[in-house]
Amino acid sequence: MKLSKWEKAAIAAALVFVLLIVGYFIGSSRLGGGFTVASAKTQEAVSPLLPSATPSTRALPSPSAAPTPPPTPHFPIDLNTATADELDALPKIGPALAERIIAYRQENGNFASIEDVKNVKGIGDAIFADIKDLITVSADTVNSPDVSTSPTDSTPTGG
Repeated sequence: MKLSKWEKAAIAAALVFVLLIVGYFIGSSRLGGGFTVASAKTQEAVSPLLPSATPSTRALPSPSAAPTPPPTPHFPIDLNTATADELDALPKIGPALAERIIAYRQENGNFASIEDVKNVKGIGDAIFADIKDLITVSADTVNSPDVSTSPTDSTPTGG
């Protein structure tokens, strides 16, 4: 059986391709994986693991330099007592809307129902549908003044 020069070239190209694939898998298994795309945040976490980073050139962050993440809010969040960070944890509620909710609460008093949050500029039916199961208005905060704005008076009353 005689092979033409085109058949020989096709077989040679296939062998080169197979060798490249085998080399890739051998190399990636030795280095701990193939190609990865990392953002700036993940790059900091991965950099100590990279082979090019040696202990002498790699500076370890001090424990005190690590930022403390804000506490995870517990759902449902009470609209009448929630902080801006807690409100910001709600879906589609960013820092601006969180501040608007607090401003509305300070200007108009506590929310009587969760539906009242739709009175805040920027919160319509679509956002309300996304957050309604994650918010509440507890009975003990409905008729009380906004706890974030009420002054604490430590002077005794009486006479």
